[in-house]
Amino acid sequence: MKQIVAYGEIMMRLNPNEYKRLDQTSNLEMSFTGTGLNVLAGLARHNYSTKLLSILPNNRVGEVAKASIRHHNIQDTSIKLNGNHIGIYLIELGYEYRPSEVTYLNRSQSAFNTTILSEEEIAEALNDACLLHLCGIALSTSKTSLDNVLRLVEYATQKDIPICFDFNYRPSLNQDMDEQELLNSYKKVLEKSTIVVGSLRDVNRFTAEADLKEALDTFTNMFEIKKFIGTIKSENDQEKWMQGYVYADNKLTMSERYPIRVFDRIGTGDAFVSAYLSKYLRSIEDSESIEYATCAAHLAFTTAGDTPVLDEAFIEKYRREKPDVIR
Repeated sequence: MKQIVAYGEIMMRLNPNEYKRLDQTSNLEMSFTGTGLNVLAGLARHNYSTKLLSILPNNRVGEVAKASIRHHNIQDTSIKLNGNHIGIYLIELGYEYRPSEVTYLNRSQSAFNTTILSEEEIAEALNDACLLHLCGIALSTSKTSLDNVLRLVEYATQKDIPICFDFNYRPSLNQDMDEQELLNSYKKVLEKSTIVVGSLRDVNRFTAEADLKEALDTFTNMFEIKKFIGTIKSENDQEKWMQGYVYADNKLTMSERYPIRVFDRIGTGDAFVSAYLSKYLRSIEDSESIEYATCAAHLAFTTAGDTPVLDEAFIEKYRREKPDVIR
């Protein structure tokens, strides 16, 4: 069976419960997460076959993280064990107008960011791939992960494997990397990508237009991108809203606006991407795909943790009926 493959870092998430700050608790909840893992977990809940290509420490923590990946019905045969460290992030969840606060620990020394993939490991991971998901964060966290991404792009292009690239421009994650060098690496990935996930701010790294449609027209023509998807957040009368969009064939298609009620805001973008891909891979039309994806992200704001936990039946029933209780 053809698989969706993602290359991405697996991190340990630690957070206090009940929206407390670190200095208010002595207990932390642990989970394992990451953009690629989250997107694949969402797709697995839509009955797609998925596989994660990553590196974990060769110790008890790595074993537990691998078990967590299997729990999400993601194939872990391309998870390499090496080194002693995993990247950690501590999140103090915000509430209402208080923002969430993230602190990274040990990320530059993680197994993912210090281990080069062999050509054989890349070929094996992509052997049955129908789509490769990559995140721009891996271009920023280390020279090693950047090199791995570029070699994956080269191999996928040679084998005609479509690439979905989540822009996620984060130069702050690596202060030692020259920004122009980082942008040049982005160009190399964008030139080979079929679907790009991002925002107007991301696009404006390469274009000057303030209007979303005009900027996307320039950007998608520049890199010959088939589809560009993203969300727009807005605020009106103290209400927060989100609206999804897809740009393809010189046409901008928008979803309805959905209100935002935040229980846990981390990972909502990954729910959006996985839901969109679940429709795209079945050749569902853009208007339906982006409406479904935006609804999935809207619901993801109300669930705990980074990883999507709602399946297609739940999301579709909510879209149709907006029930208070599902029986």
